Amino acid sequence: MRECRLGGYGYEFVGRKVQFESVDAMRVVDGKITEHWGVGNLLSLLWKLGNPPGSDQAER
Repeated sequence: MRECRLGGYGYEFVGRKVQFESVDAMRVVDGKITEHWGVGNLLSLLWKLGNPPGSDQAER
């Protein structure tokens, strides 16, 4: 997944590129996506942002 954010969630993203994994499943009916489910690996995202669970930053 690739996404560009300028800030939010209590973290400063400006000027940083971060990539993390996600798993997506889609239901297709007559060639059109009718449902979508997705789960991102948010633990790896927190580690890449330098704020692993248990750190003071993660507690905010």
